[in-house]
Amino acid sequence: AVRIIADHIRAAGFCIADGVLPLNSGRGYVLRRLIRRAVLKGQMTLGFEEPFLDSVFPALVEALGDPYTELVERGDHIMRTLRQEEQSFRRTLHSGTERFQLLVGDRREPGWSFRGEDAFDLYDTYGFPLEVTQELVEQLGGSVDLEGYQRALEEQRARSKAGHGLAESLFC
Repeated sequence: AVRIIADHIRAAGFCIADGVLPLNSGRGYVLRRLIRRAVLKGQMTLGFEEPFLDSVFPALVEALGDPYTELVERGDHIMRTLRQEEQSFRRTLHSGTERFQLLVGDRREPGWSFRGEDAFDLYDTYGFPLEVTQELVEQLGGSVDLEGYQRALEEQRARSKAGHGLAESLFC
């Protein structure tokens, strides 16, 4: 977990220094996933209950700031971006975890399956990553119905595509 966090904070720091911001598409999505994976490792594996990424960043500057002066020059912006993204993701985790607990109830029998449609709903409605759902379900001795998740994802894409076509015909 510590190595993953170190790797991800380094990659995220350089991305942000180069002008990339956490977004839902393209290279911004890659950055968002890097930050979120580091947060997950810190929270779930190391038990960090408070935001920590921006406090780890100065160690990166200390180690690599001399040859990579952009880390020093853009340090405040990088730390602010890391802090905002981590806080946002922690809110997502909190609301998604509450919904997850309701969906799971008191299932504890070995080999149980978490509905793929519910896993997709957690992602689509709450921004709760599939990997988090899988990890939580596995901790409870179950597995996620990935085929059901994929079906729900494809159905959503089809609805979105159909809605986009309808919107185009209305406004063109």
